[in-house]
Amino acid sequence: MDNDWQKPFKLAVEASRAGNHEYAELLLSTALLEAEDFGKADERYIITLVGLTDVLTKQFKFRRAEKTGRQILDIFREIHGTEHLSYADSAFRLGQIYHMQQKYGQAEPLYKAALSIKTKQLGADNASVLQVLHAYADLLYQTHRELEAENLRACAQKAAQARQSNNSLNAVQPTPPPSQTNNQTAAAGASEHAAWSAKVRFDAAAAEVPNKVPALSYEELEEKAEAAFASGHFDKALEFWNQAISQAEGFAAKDARLGKALDKAGEVLFAMEKFGQAEMIWGRSLQLKISLYGSNHPNVADTGHHLAGLHYLMGRYTEAENYARKCLQVYSIAYGKSHASVALCHHNLATLFHVQGRYAEAETEYNHCINIRKVALGPTHKDTMHAEKGLADLLKTLGRDKEAEQVSAKANGLVTGSWKALKLDASEALQPSPPKEPRRR
Repeated sequence: MDNDWQKPFKLAVEASRAGNHEYAELLLSTALLEAEDFGKADERYIITLVGLTDVLTKQFKFRRAEKTGRQILDIFREIHGTEHLSYADSAFRLGQIYHMQQKYGQAEPLYKAALSIKTKQLGADNASVLQVLHAYADLLYQTHRELEAENLRACAQKAAQARQSNNSLNAVQPTPPPSQTNNQTAAAGASEHAAWSAKVRFDAAAAEVPNKVPALSYEELEEKAEAAFASGHFDKALEFWNQAISQAEGFAAKDARLGKALDKAGEVLFAMEKFGQAEMIWGRSLQLKISLYGSNHPNVADTGHHLAGLHYLMGRYTEAENYARKCLQVYSIAYGKSHASVALCHHNLATLFHVQGRYAEAETEYNHCINIRKVALGPTHKDTMHAEKGLADLLKTLGRDKEAEQVSAKANGLVTGSWKALKLDASEALQPSPPKEPRRR
């Protein structure tokens, strides 16, 4: 009986490693049927259900992932009750599935439950608690509760600083004499994740499956994905990035490559016009980066730019403006107010305001952009003249023809309310990932 479960489970792990999540889904569904004979409280049934939820989520099959995620939550409720860490972890993961679909009303109570339980049992500065804090803060921000979101992120930042301080103290202080209490505490801390996180238990079981096919390195996958994307083979590029994501999920928590792979996969999905999927994967990247760097880091703003452009294209101007303003704030602090990336943010806001008929605000943002680009790039640079063209179009709309002629009328194209109809250079539109230094796409 165990072999009937073990064989498809091992094959599913191998398929998932290779980025073939559809085949992994089929195999895990088979393994789950076999695992039902063990009982739903059995470890094999639970880790199979967790693995199935994971591959469903990676394929954006959220309706089915919701169902299996809810099953996991119900199992832990029956086994441990609603104050156990296993329940909290499962609540958080189900909340993330709802969150990625913008089902904020269903995600929020799950985040609250997970945050309450984990804070009580692990302490406010625990890494798992900080992860929930950042995800919940992101939800608050997306539901236009900016003040609550900033307060929560401030709490997360303080807790992270306290955690870092405690780690530093523990590194220099001598180890106290062992006692029964200390030994119990240390053992509890060492097995913290293994004891209650079903996802970690699945990963541990998967790690025991030998890797029969020599896997490409992350760098090799990245190179192949970039080459496929450049040649217009988007399906192949996405396949390579999915493999890179699967591999990067096994890297150290602070490794930046997972965030990069998620962003790149989002770019491929965006190019394929799979906007809903691009939004989901960029949303995951944003949460990951916030948990690593905090909300005011350029790496976080880079992903925010992806989302700003996506929301603009989909006509969600309020959301696009929120992300664009946040990017402007972060880049201004990180690079200085005269940097080309800051000019790009001003142009993004000008474009947003222009298409909405908010002409006074658009004019201000165009002027900010032009003034920065004249200094950073020069008055005759193509990007500078494109921004001037946008301002000239705006002035003409307002009947200020003489001023428009004085600004510039060299470039062709008009701003319209459609992303695809924007006859602007790529550097001028809302871009998913702004350059750190002036460059052309």
